[in-house]
Amino acid sequence: MLAIWSGAHQILDGKNRNLGQMVARDLEDDKYYGRQHMQALLSLQNDSPPGTLVNLGSVFFRVFTHPALLSCLSIDTQVGALYTFISGNNGVRIVAFCDRFIKHLVEHPSVFDDPSQMLETNLMLVLYALREVLSREPRARYNECLPALLDLVERTRDVVPMSAHSAAHQVMTDAIAQMRAMINRAADLLSPEDSQSVGHITADVQNSTFPRELIIPRDRHDNDKMDITKVVIIPTEDEIRSDHKEFLPSTSPTRPHFLTDPISRHLDTHFRLLRHDIFGGFKEAIGSFMRIVEEKPDVLKSTKINLGNNIRARLHAGARVNNVWCEDKRDLEAQLSFRQPAVIERKSAKEREVWWSNAKALDQGVLLCLIFLDSGRASLLLLVVSDRCTNPKTKFSLTSDPHRATISVRLVTPIQRNVESLIRLHLQSTQCMLIELPGILLATFQPILESIQNMQRTGRLPFHRWILPAERENFDIPPPLYARGVESTISLRPILTDGASADLLIDLIRSKHDLSIIDGVVRRTGLDVGQARALIEALSREYALIQGPPGTGKSYLGIQIMRVLLARKEPANLGPIIVV
Repeated sequence: MLAIWSGAHQILDGKNRNLGQMVARDLEDDKYYGRQHMQALLSLQNDSPPGTLVNLGSVFFRVFTHPALLSCLSIDTQVGALYTFISGNNGVRIVAFCDRFIKHLVEHPSVFDDPSQMLETNLMLVLYALREVLSREPRARYNECLPALLDLVERTRDVVPMSAHSAAHQVMTDAIAQMRAMINRAADLLSPEDSQSVGHITADVQNSTFPRELIIPRDRHDNDKMDITKVVIIPTEDEIRSDHKEFLPSTSPTRPHFLTDPISRHLDTHFRLLRHDIFGGFKEAIGSFMRIVEEKPDVLKSTKINLGNNIRARLHAGARVNNVWCEDKRDLEAQLSFRQPAVIERKSAKEREVWWSNAKALDQGVLLCLIFLDSGRASLLLLVVSDRCTNPKTKFSLTSDPHRATISVRLVTPIQRNVESLIRLHLQSTQCMLIELPGILLATFQPILESIQNMQRTGRLPFHRWILPAERENFDIPPPLYARGVESTISLRPILTDGASADLLIDLIRSKHDLSIIDGVVRRTGLDVGQARALIEALSREYALIQGPPGTGKSYLGIQIMRVLLARKEPANLGPIIVV
Protein backbone atom coordinates (compact mmCIF):
# COMPACT_ATOMS: atom_id res chain seq x y z
CA MET A 1 0.00 0.00 0.00
CA LEU A 2 2.71 2.43 0.98
CA ALA A 3 4.58 1.79 -2.28
CA ILE A 4 1.45 2.46 -4.37
CA TRP A 5 0.39 5.70 -2.69
CA SER A 6 3.90 7.04 -2.14
CA GLY A 7 4.62 6.38 -5.80
CA ALA A 8 1.46 8.21 -6.83
CA HIS A 9 2.40 11.19 -4.63
CA GLN A 10 5.92 11.26 -6.05
CA ILE A 11 4.56 11.38 -9.61
CA LEU A 12 2.16 14.23 -8.71
CA ASP A 13 5.03 16.14 -7.11
CA GLY A 14 7.12 15.75 -10.26
CA LYS A 15 7.33 18.18 -13.16
CA ASN A 16 5.83 15.87 -15.78
CA ARG A 17 2.20 17.01 -16.00
CA ASN A 18 1.21 14.21 -18.35
CA LEU A 19 2.34 11.58 -15.84
CA GLY A 20 0.45 13.43 -13.11
CA GLN A 21 -2.74 13.26 -15.16
CA MET A 22 -2.21 9.54 -15.71
CA VAL A 23 -2.40 8.95 -11.95
CA ALA A 24 -6.10 9.83 -11.93
CA ARG A 25 -6.79 8.01 -15.18
CA ASP A 26 -5.06 4.82 -14.04
CA LEU A 27 -6.76 4.84 -10.63
CA GLU A 28 -10.12 5.24 -12.34
CA ASP A 29 -9.38 2.49 -14.89
CA ASP A 30 -10.75 -0.87 -13.73
CA LYS A 31 -7.91 -2.85 -15.30
CA TYR A 32 -5.44 -1.32 -12.81
CA TYR A 33 -7.65 -2.16 -9.78
CA GLY A 34 -7.63 1.42 -8.51
CA ARG A 35 -10.88 1.10 -6.60
CA GLN A 36 -9.71 -2.11 -4.95
CA HIS A 37 -6.56 -0.33 -3.77
CA MET A 38 -8.65 2.54 -2.37
CA GLN A 39 -11.06 0.13 -0.73
CA ALA A 40 -8.21 -1.79 0.92
CA LEU A 41 -6.78 1.38 2.46
CA LEU A 42 -10.11 2.90 3.50
CA SER A 43 -11.03 -0.39 5.21
CA LEU A 44 -8.02 -0.31 7.57
CA GLN A 45 -9.07 -0.57 11.20
CA ASN A 46 -7.64 0.78 14.46
CA ASP A 47 -6.14 -2.62 15.27
CA SER A 48 -3.35 -2.00 12.74
CA PRO A 49 0.20 -1.71 14.15
CA PRO A 50 0.86 1.70 15.80
CA GLY A 51 1.47 4.37 13.17
CA THR A 52 0.46 2.19 10.22
CA LEU A 53 -2.99 3.69 9.73
CA VAL A 54 -1.64 7.24 10.05
CA ASN A 55 1.30 6.74 7.70
CA LEU A 56 -0.84 5.16 5.01
CA GLY A 57 -3.75 7.53 5.48
CA SER A 58 -1.46 10.56 5.40
CA VAL A 59 0.05 9.76 2.02
CA PHE A 60 -3.39 8.76 0.70
CA PHE A 61 -4.78 12.18 1.67
CA ARG A 62 -1.74 13.90 0.15
CA VAL A 63 -2.49 12.23 -3.16
CA PHE A 64 -6.17 13.16 -3.27
CA THR A 65 -5.66 16.76 -2.12
CA HIS A 66 -2.68 17.38 -4.40
CA PRO A 67 -3.08 20.54 -6.56
CA ALA A 68 -1.90 18.63 -9.64
CA LEU A 69 -4.92 16.36 -9.23
CA LEU A 70 -7.54 18.94 -8.27
CA SER A 71 -6.64 21.85 -10.53
CA CYS A 72 -6.44 20.01 -13.86
CA LEU A 73 -9.68 20.33 -15.85
CA SER A 74 -8.74 17.60 -18.32
CA ILE A 75 -8.96 14.91 -15.61
CA ASP A 76 -11.76 16.43 -13.54
CA THR A 77 -14.22 13.74 -14.66
CA GLN A 78 -11.90 10.96 -13.49
CA VAL A 79 -11.14 12.77 -10.23
CA GLY A 80 -14.87 13.24 -9.64
CA ALA A 81 -15.48 9.52 -10.12
CA LEU A 82 -12.70 8.71 -7.64
CA TYR A 83 -14.17 11.05 -5.05
CA THR A 84 -17.57 9.46 -5.53
CA PHE A 85 -16.02 6.12 -4.60
CA ILE A 86 -14.05 7.60 -1.69
CA SER A 87 -17.23 9.18 -0.35
CA GLY A 88 -19.33 6.05 -0.49
CA ASN A 89 -23.08 6.12 -0.01
CA ASN A 90 -23.87 9.50 1.65
CA GLY A 91 -20.25 9.84 2.74
CA VAL A 92 -20.25 6.71 4.87
CA ARG A 93 -16.87 5.43 3.66
CA ILE A 94 -14.81 8.63 4.05
CA VAL A 95 -16.43 9.79 7.31
CA ALA A 96 -15.80 6.42 9.00
CA PHE A 97 -12.19 6.31 7.80
CA CYS A 98 -11.47 9.88 8.92
CA ASP A 99 -12.90 9.09 12.34
CA ARG A 100 -10.59 6.07 12.71
CA PHE A 101 -7.65 8.03 11.30
CA ILE A 102 -7.97 10.92 13.78
CA LYS A 103 -8.49 8.62 16.77
CA HIS A 104 -5.37 6.71 15.74
CA LEU A 105 -3.50 10.04 15.58
CA VAL A 106 -4.45 10.82 19.17
CA GLU A 107 -3.85 7.32 20.53
CA HIS A 108 -0.34 6.81 19.14
CA PRO A 109 1.55 10.13 19.27
CA SER A 110 4.70 8.56 20.68
CA VAL A 111 5.56 6.72 17.46
CA PHE A 112 6.23 10.01 15.68
CA ASP A 113 9.30 12.25 16.02
CA ASP A 114 7.28 15.50 16.23
CA PRO A 115 3.75 14.68 17.49
CA SER A 116 2.53 18.31 17.37
CA GLN A 117 3.63 18.85 13.78
CA MET A 118 2.28 15.44 12.83
CA LEU A 119 -1.14 16.28 14.32
CA GLU A 120 -1.26 19.69 12.67
CA THR A 121 -0.29 18.43 9.21
CA ASN A 122 -2.62 15.45 9.19
CA LEU A 123 -5.61 17.37 10.55
CA MET A 124 -5.24 19.82 7.71
CA LEU A 125 -5.03 16.98 5.20
CA VAL A 126 -8.22 15.43 6.61
CA LEU A 127 -10.04 18.75 6.41
CA TYR A 128 -8.91 19.39 2.82
CA ALA A 129 -10.06 15.92 1.76
CA LEU A 130 -13.39 16.18 3.58
CA ARG A 131 -14.10 19.60 2.10
CA GLU A 132 -13.41 18.29 -1.39
CA VAL A 133 -15.77 15.35 -0.79
CA LEU A 134 -18.56 17.63 0.41
CA SER A 135 -18.05 19.97 -2.55
CA ARG A 136 -18.20 17.15 -5.09
CA GLU A 137 -20.73 14.86 -3.38
CA PRO A 138 -23.63 16.94 -1.95
CA ARG A 139 -25.36 13.88 -0.48
CA ALA A 140 -22.40 13.38 1.87
CA ARG A 141 -23.49 16.58 3.67
CA TYR A 142 -26.45 14.66 5.08
CA ASN A 143 -24.25 12.07 6.81
CA GLU A 144 -25.46 12.02 10.42
CA CYS A 145 -21.94 11.31 11.75
CA LEU A 146 -20.36 14.29 9.98
CA PRO A 147 -21.07 16.95 12.68
CA ALA A 148 -19.55 14.67 15.34
CA LEU A 149 -16.48 14.15 13.14
CA LEU A 150 -15.97 17.92 12.83
CA ASP A 151 -16.33 18.21 16.62
CA LEU A 152 -13.61 15.56 16.96
CA VAL A 153 -11.34 17.51 14.59
CA GLU A 154 -11.85 20.69 16.63
CA ARG A 155 -11.07 18.94 19.91
CA THR A 156 -7.96 17.37 18.40
CA ARG A 157 -6.88 20.70 16.95
CA ASP A 158 -7.10 22.30 20.39
CA VAL A 159 -4.66 19.69 21.71
CA VAL A 160 -1.96 20.96 19.34
CA PRO A 161 0.10 23.76 20.96
CA MET A 162 -0.53 26.51 18.41
CA SER A 163 -1.65 30.12 18.68
CA ALA A 164 -5.24 30.95 17.79
CA HIS A 165 -3.78 33.50 15.36
CA SER A 166 -1.40 31.06 13.65
CA ALA A 167 -1.87 30.36 9.95
CA ALA A 168 -2.56 26.65 10.52
CA HIS A 169 -5.18 27.38 13.20
CA GLN A 170 -6.87 29.91 10.92
CA VAL A 171 -6.89 27.57 7.93
CA MET A 172 -8.39 24.74 10.01
CA THR A 173 -10.97 27.04 11.59
CA ASP A 174 -12.06 28.36 8.21
CA ALA A 175 -12.28 24.86 6.69
CA ILE A 176 -14.40 23.59 9.60
CA ALA A 177 -16.67 26.65 9.39
CA GLN A 178 -17.06 26.16 5.64
CA MET A 179 -18.08 22.53 6.06
CA ARG A 180 -20.50 23.36 8.86
CA ALA A 181 -22.05 25.95 6.56
CA MET A 182 -22.47 23.26 3.87
CA ILE A 183 -24.17 20.98 6.39
CA ASN A 184 -26.44 23.75 7.66
CA ARG A 185 -27.41 24.82 4.17
CA ALA A 186 -28.21 21.23 3.18
CA ALA A 187 -30.40 20.91 6.27
CA ASP A 188 -32.15 24.23 5.58
CA LEU A 189 -33.06 23.12 2.07
CA LEU A 190 -34.57 19.79 3.12
CA SER A 191 -38.31 19.73 2.59
CA PRO A 192 -40.45 18.59 5.57
CA GLU A 193 -41.39 15.37 3.82
CA ASP A 194 -37.72 14.56 3.25
CA SER A 195 -36.64 14.96 6.84
CA GLN A 196 -37.73 16.78 9.95
CA SER A 197 -34.22 17.51 11.15
CA VAL A 198 -30.55 16.89 10.57
CA GLY A 199 -28.57 16.92 13.80
CA HIS A 200 -29.70 19.94 15.80
CA ILE A 201 -30.98 21.85 12.76
CA THR A 202 -34.69 21.82 12.05
CA ALA A 203 -35.48 21.39 8.38
CA ASP A 204 -39.13 22.44 8.62
CA VAL A 205 -38.61 26.06 7.64
CA GLN A 206 -42.33 26.73 7.27
CA ASN A 207 -42.98 26.84 11.03
CA SER A 208 -41.99 30.26 12.35
CA THR A 209 -42.85 32.02 15.59
CA PHE A 210 -41.51 35.33 14.23
CA PRO A 211 -44.25 38.01 14.17
CA ARG A 212 -43.62 38.68 10.46
CA GLU A 213 -44.61 36.37 7.61
CA LEU A 214 -41.95 33.91 6.50
CA ILE A 215 -41.93 33.70 2.70
CA ILE A 216 -40.42 30.71 0.94
CA PRO A 217 -39.46 30.86 -2.76
CA ARG A 218 -40.89 27.72 -4.27
CA ASP A 219 -42.84 26.68 -7.41
CA ARG A 220 -44.42 30.04 -8.34
CA HIS A 221 -42.83 29.56 -11.76
CA ASP A 222 -40.25 27.18 -13.23
CA ASN A 223 -37.32 29.28 -11.96
CA ASP A 224 -38.61 29.92 -8.43
CA LYS A 225 -36.21 27.89 -6.28
CA MET A 226 -35.25 27.82 -2.61
CA ASP A 227 -31.72 26.92 -3.58
CA ILE A 228 -30.06 29.75 -5.53
CA THR A 229 -27.59 27.29 -7.06
CA LYS A 230 -30.53 25.86 -9.01
CA VAL A 231 -31.80 29.26 -10.20
CA VAL A 232 -31.12 29.90 -13.88
CA ILE A 233 -29.40 33.29 -13.98
CA ILE A 234 -31.07 34.43 -17.21
CA PRO A 235 -34.86 34.71 -16.61
CA THR A 236 -36.93 31.96 -18.16
CA GLU A 237 -40.05 32.63 -20.23
CA ASP A 238 -42.26 31.20 -17.51
CA GLU A 239 -40.61 33.52 -14.98
CA ILE A 240 -41.08 36.56 -17.23
CA ARG A 241 -44.76 35.78 -17.77
CA SER A 242 -45.42 35.11 -14.08
CA ASP A 243 -47.74 37.49 -12.23
CA HIS A 244 -46.38 36.47 -8.83
CA LYS A 245 -44.39 39.00 -6.85
CA GLU A 246 -40.68 38.25 -6.87
CA PHE A 247 -39.16 37.03 -3.61
CA LEU A 248 -36.76 39.74 -2.41
CA PRO A 249 -35.30 39.05 1.05
CA SER A 250 -34.38 41.85 3.40
CA THR A 251 -30.76 42.64 4.22
CA SER A 252 -31.77 43.24 7.85
CA PRO A 253 -30.78 40.32 10.11
CA THR A 254 -33.90 40.96 12.22
CA ARG A 255 -36.25 40.08 9.38
CA PRO A 256 -37.31 36.43 8.91
CA HIS A 257 -35.60 34.27 6.30
CA PHE A 258 -36.08 30.63 5.39
CA LEU A 259 -32.33 29.96 5.77
CA THR A 260 -30.89 29.84 9.28
CA ASP A 261 -27.17 29.68 8.50
CA PRO A 262 -25.85 33.29 8.36
CA ILE A 263 -23.43 32.64 5.46
CA SER A 264 -26.06 30.90 3.34
CA ARG A 265 -28.57 33.63 4.13
CA HIS A 266 -26.10 36.40 3.23
CA LEU A 267 -25.23 34.83 -0.13
CA ASP A 268 -28.87 34.02 -0.90
CA THR A 269 -29.95 37.59 -0.15
CA HIS A 270 -27.30 39.30 -2.25
CA PHE A 271 -27.74 36.92 -5.18
CA ARG A 272 -31.47 37.59 -5.34
CA LEU A 273 -31.15 41.37 -4.88
CA LEU A 274 -28.38 41.73 -7.48
CA ARG A 275 -30.28 39.58 -9.96
CA HIS A 276 -33.40 41.70 -9.38
CA ASP A 277 -31.42 44.92 -9.93
CA ILE A 278 -30.35 43.57 -13.31
CA PHE A 279 -33.54 41.89 -14.51
CA GLY A 280 -36.39 43.30 -12.41
CA GLY A 281 -37.42 46.09 -14.81
CA PHE A 282 -36.77 43.88 -17.84
CA LYS A 283 -39.06 41.08 -16.60
CA GLU A 284 -41.87 43.49 -15.74
CA ALA A 285 -41.71 45.36 -19.07
CA ILE A 286 -41.32 42.31 -21.32
CA GLY A 287 -43.99 40.34 -19.45
CA SER A 288 -46.48 43.19 -19.91
CA PHE A 289 -45.56 43.58 -23.57
CA MET A 290 -46.10 39.87 -24.24
CA ARG A 291 -49.63 40.13 -22.86
CA ILE A 292 -50.26 43.13 -25.14
CA VAL A 293 -48.98 41.17 -28.15
CA GLU A 294 -51.47 38.39 -27.43
CA GLU A 295 -54.32 40.94 -27.33
CA LYS A 296 -53.11 43.08 -30.26
CA PRO A 297 -50.79 41.09 -32.57
CA ASP A 298 -50.32 44.11 -34.87
CA VAL A 299 -48.06 45.79 -32.29
CA LEU A 300 -45.27 43.50 -33.54
CA LYS A 301 -45.12 45.72 -36.64
CA SER A 302 -44.85 49.00 -34.72
CA THR A 303 -41.72 50.84 -33.54
CA LYS A 304 -43.59 53.27 -31.30
CA ILE A 305 -44.11 51.19 -28.20
CA ASN A 306 -43.61 52.41 -24.65
CA LEU A 307 -42.09 49.69 -22.47
CA GLY A 308 -42.06 51.92 -19.38
CA ASN A 309 -39.46 53.99 -17.58
CA ASN A 310 -37.87 51.07 -15.73
CA ILE A 311 -36.03 49.69 -18.74
CA ARG A 312 -33.64 50.97 -21.41
CA ALA A 313 -34.67 49.48 -24.71
CA ARG A 314 -34.54 50.01 -28.47
CA LEU A 315 -37.12 48.47 -30.76
CA HIS A 316 -36.34 47.01 -34.19
CA ALA A 317 -39.50 46.04 -36.07
CA GLY A 318 -39.98 43.49 -38.82
CA ALA A 319 -37.26 41.17 -37.51
CA ARG A 320 -36.73 37.78 -39.14
CA VAL A 321 -34.31 34.88 -38.69
CA ASN A 322 -32.60 34.59 -42.09
CA ASN A 323 -30.29 31.69 -41.42
CA VAL A 324 -29.05 29.32 -38.70
CA TRP A 325 -25.64 27.67 -38.84
CA CYS A 326 -22.80 26.35 -36.71
CA GLU A 327 -19.68 28.48 -36.41
CA ASP A 328 -16.49 26.62 -35.45
CA LYS A 329 -15.44 29.04 -32.71
CA ARG A 330 -18.84 30.37 -31.61
CA ASP A 331 -21.03 27.27 -31.91
CA LEU A 332 -24.66 27.79 -33.04
CA GLU A 333 -25.32 31.18 -34.63
CA ALA A 334 -28.17 32.85 -36.46
CA GLN A 335 -28.47 35.68 -38.94
CA LEU A 336 -31.09 38.20 -37.87
CA SER A 337 -32.41 41.01 -40.08
CA PHE A 338 -34.82 43.86 -39.37
CA ARG A 339 -36.10 47.04 -41.03
CA GLN A 340 -33.59 49.84 -41.37
CA PRO A 341 -34.37 52.89 -39.19
CA ALA A 342 -36.50 55.40 -41.11
CA VAL A 343 -33.82 58.12 -40.83
CA ILE A 344 -31.37 56.20 -43.05
CA GLU A 345 -33.64 54.10 -45.23
CA ARG A 346 -33.19 56.41 -48.26
CA LYS A 347 -29.54 57.27 -47.67
CA SER A 348 -26.55 55.99 -49.62
CA ALA A 349 -24.49 52.98 -48.53
CA LYS A 350 -21.69 55.28 -47.37
CA GLU A 351 -24.10 57.39 -45.30
CA ARG A 352 -25.60 54.26 -43.78
CA GLU A 353 -22.11 53.06 -42.86
CA VAL A 354 -21.31 56.37 -41.14
CA TRP A 355 -24.64 56.35 -39.29
CA TRP A 356 -24.29 52.78 -37.99
CA SER A 357 -20.60 53.28 -37.13
CA ASN A 358 -21.53 56.24 -34.94
CA ALA A 359 -24.67 54.65 -33.51
CA LYS A 360 -24.26 53.19 -30.04
CA ALA A 361 -26.55 50.29 -30.85
CA LEU A 362 -26.32 46.51 -31.20
CA ASP A 363 -22.82 46.29 -29.76
CA GLN A 364 -21.28 42.86 -29.44
CA GLY A 365 -22.46 41.10 -26.26
CA VAL A 366 -25.64 43.17 -25.84
CA LEU A 367 -28.76 41.23 -24.77
CA LEU A 368 -31.58 40.96 -27.31
CA CYS A 369 -35.15 39.79 -26.82
CA LEU A 370 -36.93 38.35 -29.86
CA ILE A 371 -40.71 38.28 -29.34
CA PHE A 372 -43.04 36.38 -31.66
CA LEU A 373 -46.45 34.70 -31.78
CA ASP A 374 -46.60 30.92 -31.57
CA SER A 375 -50.14 29.58 -32.18
CA GLY A 376 -51.61 32.81 -30.81
CA ARG A 377 -49.43 32.81 -27.71
CA ALA A 378 -46.61 35.30 -27.31
CA SER A 379 -43.22 33.71 -26.83
CA LEU A 380 -39.62 34.90 -26.74
CA LEU A 381 -36.00 33.98 -27.31
CA LEU A 382 -33.11 35.68 -25.55
CA LEU A 383 -30.07 36.30 -27.75
CA VAL A 384 -26.79 38.20 -27.67
CA VAL A 385 -25.09 40.02 -30.52
CA SER A 386 -22.13 37.91 -31.68
CA ASP A 387 -21.06 39.98 -34.70
CA ARG A 388 -21.82 43.52 -35.87
CA CYS A 389 -20.57 44.43 -39.34
CA THR A 390 -20.97 47.93 -40.87
CA ASN A 391 -19.11 47.28 -44.14
CA PRO A 392 -21.56 47.88 -47.05
CA LYS A 393 -19.45 45.63 -49.32
CA THR A 394 -20.23 42.62 -47.11
CA LYS A 395 -23.24 40.70 -48.40
CA PHE A 396 -25.03 40.67 -45.04
CA SER A 397 -24.35 43.61 -42.72
CA LEU A 398 -26.03 46.55 -41.07
CA THR A 399 -25.43 48.68 -44.19
CA SER A 400 -25.40 46.42 -47.26
CA ASP A 401 -29.18 46.64 -47.87
CA PRO A 402 -31.05 49.97 -47.89
CA HIS A 403 -34.17 48.36 -46.41
CA ARG A 404 -32.86 45.58 -44.11
CA ALA A 405 -30.07 45.61 -41.50
CA THR A 406 -28.46 42.28 -40.59
CA ILE A 407 -26.49 41.10 -37.55
CA SER A 408 -25.24 37.77 -36.24
CA VAL A 409 -26.62 36.50 -32.92
CA ARG A 410 -26.43 33.44 -30.71
CA LEU A 411 -28.78 31.98 -28.11
CA VAL A 412 -28.16 32.90 -24.48
CA THR A 413 -29.43 29.48 -23.39
CA PRO A 414 -28.92 26.99 -26.24
CA ILE A 415 -31.17 24.26 -24.88
CA GLN A 416 -33.08 22.01 -27.29
CA ARG A 417 -36.40 23.87 -26.98
CA ASN A 418 -34.78 27.21 -27.85
CA VAL A 419 -32.80 25.73 -30.76
CA GLU A 420 -35.99 24.23 -32.19
CA SER A 421 -37.81 27.57 -31.84
CA LEU A 422 -34.98 29.42 -33.59
CA ILE A 423 -34.95 26.97 -36.51
CA ARG A 424 -38.74 27.07 -36.79
CA LEU A 425 -38.69 30.89 -36.94
CA HIS A 426 -36.19 30.64 -39.81
CA LEU A 427 -38.10 27.98 -41.75
CA GLN A 428 -41.46 29.77 -41.38
CA SER A 429 -40.03 33.30 -41.94
CA THR A 430 -41.94 34.42 -38.88
CA GLN A 431 -42.08 38.19 -38.33
CA CYS A 432 -40.88 39.17 -34.86
CA MET A 433 -40.19 42.20 -32.71
CA LEU A 434 -36.54 42.64 -31.76
CA ILE A 435 -35.96 44.46 -28.48
CA GLU A 436 -32.40 45.59 -27.79
CA LEU A 437 -31.43 45.97 -24.12
CA PRO A 438 -28.24 48.08 -24.10
CA GLY A 439 -28.14 48.23 -20.32
CA ILE A 440 -27.76 44.46 -19.93
CA LEU A 441 -24.34 43.05 -20.81
CA LEU A 442 -24.09 39.42 -19.72
CA ALA A 443 -20.30 39.54 -19.42
CA THR A 444 -20.49 42.25 -16.75
CA PHE A 445 -22.68 40.43 -14.25
CA GLN A 446 -23.10 36.75 -15.13
CA PRO A 447 -19.67 35.72 -13.74
CA ILE A 448 -20.47 37.55 -10.48
CA LEU A 449 -23.79 35.74 -10.01
CA GLU A 450 -22.18 32.42 -10.94
CA SER A 451 -19.46 33.08 -8.36
CA ILE A 452 -22.08 33.69 -5.65
CA GLN A 453 -23.79 30.44 -6.62
CA ASN A 454 -20.48 28.60 -6.36
CA MET A 455 -19.79 30.12 -2.91
CA GLN A 456 -23.25 28.95 -1.86
CA ARG A 457 -22.51 25.40 -3.06
CA THR A 458 -19.31 25.25 -1.04
CA GLY A 459 -20.52 27.28 1.95
CA ARG A 460 -17.53 29.57 1.53
CA LEU A 461 -17.64 33.33 2.13
CA PRO A 462 -14.17 34.89 2.44
CA PHE A 463 -13.76 37.14 5.50
CA HIS A 464 -17.22 36.16 6.72
CA ARG A 465 -16.21 36.88 10.32
CA TRP A 466 -15.81 40.56 9.47
CA ILE A 467 -18.60 40.90 6.89
CA LEU A 468 -21.64 39.34 8.54
CA PRO A 469 -23.45 41.62 11.02
CA ALA A 470 -24.20 38.77 13.40
CA GLU A 471 -20.49 38.06 13.78
CA ARG A 472 -19.22 41.59 14.47
CA GLU A 473 -18.68 40.96 18.14
CA ASN A 474 -14.89 40.90 18.14
CA PHE A 475 -13.07 43.51 16.09
CA ASP A 476 -9.62 42.24 17.00
CA ILE A 477 -8.81 41.51 13.36
CA PRO A 478 -5.67 39.34 13.22
CA PRO A 479 -2.69 39.88 10.89
CA PRO A 480 -2.78 38.37 7.39
CA LEU A 481 -1.65 34.77 7.06
CA TYR A 482 1.70 35.78 5.57
CA ALA A 483 2.51 37.73 8.75
CA ARG A 484 1.79 34.92 11.20
CA GLY A 485 4.95 32.94 10.62
CA VAL A 486 8.46 33.43 11.96
CA GLU A 487 9.03 36.57 9.86
CA SER A 488 6.45 39.25 10.74
CA THR A 489 8.25 42.34 9.44
CA ILE A 490 7.86 43.92 6.02
CA SER A 491 10.09 46.39 4.21
CA LEU A 492 8.79 49.73 2.92
CA ARG A 493 11.89 50.29 0.78
CA PRO A 494 9.90 50.17 -2.51
CA ILE A 495 7.98 53.34 -1.55
CA LEU A 496 10.67 55.34 0.28
CA THR A 497 11.22 58.81 -1.18
CA ASP A 498 13.88 60.31 1.12
CA GLY A 499 16.84 58.80 -0.72
CA ALA A 500 18.38 57.38 2.46
CA SER A 501 20.11 54.01 2.29
CA ALA A 502 18.62 52.76 5.55
CA ASP A 503 15.59 50.50 5.18
CA LEU A 504 12.28 51.11 6.97
CA LEU A 505 10.83 47.93 8.48
CA ILE A 506 7.30 47.60 9.80
CA ASP A 507 6.41 44.96 12.38
CA LEU A 508 3.02 43.74 11.15
CA ILE A 509 1.97 42.68 14.63
CA ARG A 510 3.32 45.45 16.87
CA SER A 511 3.56 48.59 14.71
CA LYS A 512 -0.16 49.34 14.31
CA HIS A 513 -0.34 51.64 17.33
CA ASP A 514 3.27 52.89 17.41
CA LEU A 515 3.12 56.65 16.76
CA SER A 516 6.85 56.87 16.15
CA ILE A 517 6.55 54.33 13.32
CA ILE A 518 3.71 56.32 11.77
CA ASP A 519 5.82 59.52 11.97
CA GLY A 520 8.70 57.66 10.29
CA VAL A 521 6.44 56.51 7.47
CA VAL A 522 5.20 60.08 6.93
CA ARG A 523 8.76 61.49 6.80
CA ARG A 524 10.21 58.87 4.48
CA THR A 525 7.36 58.04 2.07
CA GLY A 526 5.60 61.35 1.42
CA LEU A 527 2.29 59.98 2.69
CA ASP A 528 0.22 62.09 5.06
CA VAL A 529 -0.72 60.87 8.53
CA GLY A 530 -4.03 59.36 7.47
CA GLN A 531 -2.46 57.56 4.52
CA ALA A 532 0.44 56.30 6.65
CA ARG A 533 -1.95 54.92 9.25
CA ALA A 534 -4.08 53.29 6.52
CA LEU A 535 -0.95 51.78 4.93
CA ILE A 536 0.11 50.12 8.18
CA GLU A 537 -3.43 48.95 8.98
CA ALA A 538 -3.86 47.47 5.48
CA LEU A 539 -0.58 45.56 5.69
CA SER A 540 -1.10 44.34 9.25
CA ARG A 541 -4.74 43.13 9.07
CA GLU A 542 -6.24 40.28 7.11
CA TYR A 543 -9.22 42.54 6.36
CA ALA A 544 -9.13 46.33 6.02
CA LEU A 545 -11.52 48.91 4.60
CA ILE A 546 -10.00 52.21 3.49
CA GLN A 547 -12.45 54.95 2.66
CA GLY A 548 -12.46 58.69 2.12
CA PRO A 549 -13.92 61.42 -0.11
CA PRO A 550 -12.56 62.10 -3.61
CA GLY A 551 -9.05 63.48 -3.76
CA THR A 552 -7.80 62.03 -0.48
CA GLY A 553 -5.36 59.67 -2.20
CA LYS A 554 -7.08 56.28 -1.95
CA SER A 555 -5.95 55.16 -5.41
CA TYR A 556 -2.42 56.46 -4.81
CA LEU A 557 -2.30 54.63 -1.49
CA GLY A 558 -3.50 51.44 -3.19
CA ILE A 559 -0.56 51.66 -5.58
CA GLN A 560 1.89 52.03 -2.68
CA ILE A 561 0.39 49.01 -0.90
CA MET A 562 0.67 47.03 -4.13
CA ARG A 563 4.34 47.97 -4.54
CA VAL A 564 5.12 46.81 -1.00
CA LEU A 565 3.29 43.50 -1.47
CA LEU A 566 4.91 42.79 -4.83
CA ALA A 567 8.35 43.19 -3.26
CA ARG A 568 7.22 40.75 -0.54
CA LYS A 569 5.62 38.28 -2.95
CA GLU A 570 8.44 35.75 -3.36
CA PRO A 571 9.91 35.80 0.18
CA ALA A 572 6.44 35.34 1.73
CA ASN A 573 5.15 33.03 -1.03
CA LEU A 574 2.14 35.26 -1.60
CA GLY A 575 -0.58 34.12 -3.97
CA PRO A 576 -2.11 36.17 -6.77
CA ILE A 577 -3.20 39.75 -6.06
CA ILE A 578 -6.68 40.52 -7.40
CA VAL A 579 -7.54 44.10 -8.37
CA VAL A 580 -11.15 44.88 -9.28
